[in-house]
Amino acid sequence: MALVGTWGLNLIFRVSAKRVLTFQDFSRTVTAKWVSHDTVSGKPVKEFLGTDSEQLSMKIHLTAALGINVGRTIKMIENAISKGTANYLVIGGRRVGNNKFVISKMSEKWERVYKKGQIYEATLTLTFLEYT
Repeated sequence: MALVGTWGLNLIFRVSAKRVLTFQDFSRTVTAKWVSHDTVSGKPVKEFLGTDSEQLSMKIHLTAALGINVGRTIKMIENAISKGTANYLVIGGRRVGNNKFVISKMSEKWERVYKKGQIYEATLTLTFLEYT
């Protein structure tokens, strides 16, 4: 088994002969907060107020063909969102950012649904927000 990363114990990204759960289109946004003060006879003066909360997003492709229980994984993420679960995001053995992250948004696209409504394949887009 090759461990790719984790978001706490809730999401474990790994590749093995029996199970594959990875992500793609990972993006991270780090921004600063600035305020502008007008002056009487010159250009506005900028004041640095610190950094804003980091945001991350990624897509996760879930498929039963790769050993993932798609419905259970979606439900687990929904529960983490509704409870405000905060975890460190670790990729390649290193923390992403300095603080924990919450999942602030999940969009799901069901690509294959089989008998009795069983979701066989879906793609999730997750948005994480830094928790401070």
